[in-house]
Amino acid sequence: MASSQLLRLIAIFFVFKAAYFQCPRECNCYWFQNDRHLLSKKRTSDHKHRYGFPLEVTNLVVTNSNISTLRDGNLDSLSNLTELKMLSLSSNGIGFLNVSYFHNLNNLSSLAVTGNNLSSSSLSVFNILHELLFINLAQNELRSIPNKAFEANVNLDALILENNKISHISRYAFKGLSLLSLLVLSGNLISTLHQDVFLDLIFLNSLNLENNALETVSISLWRSNTELRRIKLAMNKLQTWNLDVFQNLTSTVDISLENNQMRIFTCYEKYLLSEVTHVDLSHNLLSNIPTDCFLAFPNLKVLRVTSNRIHFIEELSFLHLPKLQTLELDDNFITSLPPKLLDAVFNFVDLTVRNNNISVIPEGLLKAGGDFRLEIDGNPLVCNCSNVHFYEWLLRPKSQFPPLICEGPIDMKGVTLLESNLTERCNSELTTVLNEDVTTVANTSVTVVIVQYGFVMGIFLFVLLPLGIASFKKRESD
Repeated sequence: MASSQLLRLIAIFFVFKAAYFQCPRECNCYWFQNDRHLLSKKRTSDHKHRYGFPLEVTNLVVTNSNISTLRDGNLDSLSNLTELKMLSLSSNGIGFLNVSYFHNLNNLSSLAVTGNNLSSSSLSVFNILHELLFINLAQNELRSIPNKAFEANVNLDALILENNKISHISRYAFKGLSLLSLLVLSGNLISTLHQDVFLDLIFLNSLNLENNALETVSISLWRSNTELRRIKLAMNKLQTWNLDVFQNLTSTVDISLENNQMRIFTCYEKYLLSEVTHVDLSHNLLSNIPTDCFLAFPNLKVLRVTSNRIHFIEELSFLHLPKLQTLELDDNFITSLPPKLLDAVFNFVDLTVRNNNISVIPEGLLKAGGDFRLEIDGNPLVCNCSNVHFYEWLLRPKSQFPPLICEGPIDMKGVTLLESNLTERCNSELTTVLNEDVTTVANTSVTVVIVQYGFVMGIFLFVLLPLGIASFKKRESD
C-alpha cells in the first residue's frame, strides 16, 4: 500500500513538473524527466482526443491510440516540439499524414510509423525532414515506391519498408540516398527490380529482400554497391545459382538464398569473392554440388545446403575451402560420403548429414587432415565390419553422439551402434575367416597332392606302361 502511494506521489510530481501537459484520461502517460521521454498509450476508450505535449520533450511515443489521421487537430501541438529527436506513432490506425505537423521538427532524426494504414501517397510528407537518419514504415499499406520518394532525406542511414504490399519500385525510387546503409524490403510482393534501382546507394551495407516474389536478378543490379556486406534473398522464387549476379560484391560476407526454387548451379572460376564467409542454400531443389563450384569463395566458413535433393557429392566438391568451419548437408538423399570430403580443410569442422540415406562412414573421412564433429543421426547405418572404423572413432574420449540405431544386418537391427561391440565381433569374424581359410588351404593342399599323384599314375598306366610292354614284346620277338 505504501509503495503504491509513493509511486502515485512520484507520478504527481512529474505531472506538476510539466504542468502544461495534461495526459488524456483515455491514456496512460509516462514522462521521463531525465531524458525528456514521453510515452502515451491508450488505456480504455476509443474516443479521439487532443494532445498538448511538454515543449522540451525529445523522445515521443504515441502508440495504440485511435488516431486515424494527423490532420484533424488531434496532435495539433506536434509541430511545436522543436527539440524532438525521436517520434514513434506506431499502431494507431493512421491512414494519412499532414505535412504541416512536421514543419518545425528540424531536429527529428528517427521516425517510426509502423503498424498503420499509410499508402504510398503519404511518402512525400518526409521530404521536409532533412535531418532524418532512420525511417520505419513497416506494416502499412504501401503498394509502390515512386521516383525520388526520399530524395530530400539525404542523411538517411536506415530505411525499413518491410511487410507492406509493395509490388513496384520505380527506377529512381532511392535517388539521392547515397548515405543509406540499411534497406529492408522483406515481406512484400516484389517480382522484378530495375537494374538501376540501387544505383545511388553506394554505401549500402545491408539489403534485405526476403519473402518476395523475385524469379531473377539482373547481373547489373549491384554494380555500384561495392560496400554491400549482407544480402538476404531467402523465400523468393529464384531458380539458378548464378555467380554473375554477385560479381561486383567484393565486400560481401553473407549471402542468404534459402527457401527459393534453385535447381541449377552455374559455376565460374573468373570471380573472386574473397570476403564471403557465409552462404546459405538450404531449402532449395539442388540435386548435386559440382566440383569447383566454390572456387570463388576461398575464405568461406559456413556453408548450408540442407533440405535439397542432393543424392551425390563429388570427391572434390569442397576442395578449395580450406577455412570451412561448418558444412550442413542435412535432410537430403545422400547415400555415401567421399573419403576425401574434408582433405583440404584445416580447421575444426562441424559436419552435419542428418536424415540422409548413408549406411557406411568411409575410413578415409575419419582420418581427414583436420578435426571435425560429425552429426549423422537419422541415417540407415549398418552395424557390420564395414563400419568398425566409425565405431572405434565414436569411442574417442569426449565424443558425444545421440543414440545411433543400427538398421542392419537383421540380427543387429534396433541395437545402438555403441552397444554393437563391433570391434570384438569383427575380430571374432576375422578369426573364424582365418581358420576357415587355413582349413581350406589344407584341404586344397591334400586335394592338389592327390590330383598330382593321380596324374602321375595316369601317365604311368596309360602312357609309360603300354610303351614298356610294347618294348618288351619287341625284344622277345627279336
